[in-house]
Amino acid sequence: MLLNWILLEFQNGAQAQAILEEPHWRKTVSLAERTMLKPYYQGGLEFLNRAADRDRRFYQCYLYDMPGS
Repeated sequence: MLLNWILLEFQNGAQAQAILEEPHWRKTVSLAERTMLKPYYQGGLEFLNRAADRDRRFYQCYLYDMPGS
């Protein structure tokens, strides 16, 4: 995913553009996104939706695991 991000940021070369448009590459990136990002964002969404956590701050509690924040 990091390599894909770099290619997206610096896609002025023909090689980068060709890689980004290649079906196998796109499928691989899509799988990586689902594998890595979906659980991360799902966990954040669950935290924000829980009524008990409405008075707690997301970054301190969820991202930095600071109890009592």
